[in-house]
Amino acid sequence: MVKDRRDRLRVRSCRHRARGLVLAATLCTIVGLGAQSAAANPAGSAPALGPVSDSPTAPSTAARARPTTATIAGRVTTTAGAPVPYAWVRLMPVAAPGGQRAAGVRTTTDERGRYAFVGLPPMRARLLVQAPAGEPLVDTYWPAAFSRREAGVLSVGARTVTADVELPTGRTVTGRVVDDVAGWLIPGASVVAIVPGQRVPEPVGDVNPTAGAGRFRIDNLPPIAVQLQVRLPPDTAYLGPWYWPAPDPGSDPLAIAADVHEPEVAIRLLRAAQLQGTVRDEAGQPLPRALVQVRGCEVVCPVAVPADGQGRYRIAGIPPGQQLTLTAWQGGEFRTWFDDARRARDATRFALEPGEVRTGVDLTLPRGATLSVRVLGAGGSALTDYLAQLRPADLPATAASRAIEAGGYGPGRNFAAPDRVDPERRVVGPVPAGGYRLVVRPGPTATACAAEPFDERSEGVARDGAMVLAAGDEIDVTVRLRCPAAAAPEPATPAQALEGTGPGGDGCARSGAATGPAWRWPDPREALFEPPAWARTRTR
Repeated sequence: MVKDRRDRLRVRSCRHRARGLVLAATLCTIVGLGAQSAAANPAGSAPALGPVSDSPTAPSTAARARPTTATIAGRVTTTAGAPVPYAWVRLMPVAAPGGQRAAGVRTTTDERGRYAFVGLPPMRARLLVQAPAGEPLVDTYWPAAFSRREAGVLSVGARTVTADVELPTGRTVTGRVVDDVAGWLIPGASVVAIVPGQRVPEPVGDVNPTAGAGRFRIDNLPPIAVQLQVRLPPDTAYLGPWYWPAPDPGSDPLAIAADVHEPEVAIRLLRAAQLQGTVRDEAGQPLPRALVQVRGCEVVCPVAVPADGQGRYRIAGIPPGQQLTLTAWQGGEFRTWFDDARRARDATRFALEPGEVRTGVDLTLPRGATLSVRVLGAGGSALTDYLAQLRPADLPATAASRAIEAGGYGPGRNFAAPDRVDPERRVVGPVPAGGYRLVVRPGPTATACAAEPFDERSEGVARDGAMVLAAGDEIDVTVRLRCPAAAAPEPATPAQALEGTGPGGDGCARSGAATGPAWRWPDPREALFEPPAWARTRTR
């Protein structure tokens, strides 16, 4: 009994020993697999995830789904080959047509002038290198451009792109902005340098803010031709860069050639002239919001300015000139040229010197007459395709004909414009008081109507179109043109009416109908592409 118990204990102990050996073997196996995995994946790399393939050459699913990335790297040096440390390198993506441009990234060069952009998606981008502060080097686009328009575009794919950039040594331009007559410095004026020939000006170089009032200094200019641009404050009394009194029309004093180093530039500006006065009507009452404009400037004149509530106006920024004219107009008033002229050729010419302020230049606008025209054709239907003109009674017929063919407004060219309220009417005016003759020319859709004389049923105008307009008249005129009446269709015979082949029938031939061309539905292509009769007449 005791022996049997000892035997059972011995068997149980053997079993425990066997289980320990199995557990130890399992732990050794796990530790060995971990060591192999660590050897296959060195420090700093991520272990491969996903199922293991039986084939040693087949890529895993995660490897196939990994996004493609690229690298842009390079070196920034001077033209002499010296490295440029701590320079800013900007990568600016170029948007595809209709796409959205991604945000740019930037980095700096190391002590050896090297830089790198890693993990980039496929893109097209420009590369700009900005010189470190205090260094006399020029900001440069890859490969060797100094403006965005001329910069190259890098195509970044699944590879490493090398983009080395050389920064040339910059040059300096200094100068002053002075009054052309007195020679004193003009405070508030700033000068920048741009690359000429660009639609959107892009400044180049570094403007030195410590140059002082009326002076400028621009450092680090690229070794190419540049253009100086003067910027004036809004309330300045001087003319801007669009007016330059150069003695030689072919010279440009603001252009700096590429081979010029450290030039001293004197930019001379002219003081602008001013005009002040009041606009009144014939009764002496001021006309608020009347528009006044100077014409005849050598380069460009200021835009028209409105008068204030008291009819007073002030035109500033006028370039000096010797053949200037002044005109004013307002709705309901006829345009007047200084002084009391109805035509531009009769206007009084005057001269303005640089900086001159002339006051008391008043204008009087006479009250004009307005004519509203409605043209009726055959059957009393309103026409919209016509040309109406008020011709002064003293204007020859040949001149009126040329005016109608040329179009436009002016003396003898008082053409009608569509009414904003009634689309069937045209408005002529305002015109000065006097004798006129209304001329109406039908358009291509009403060529059968006679232009003149008018039908006797016309209202407010004689048959020959003659009329006299007084100041302030607002006359409504209805013109009836003499147009041939449309011919009435002949009545169909009983047989035609029965068969539907005569006038007014549906055009469908019944059985037993008279022989004739077979009727068919119209071809839509013929209706779309067949030109109208008036177009065929014009093209012949």
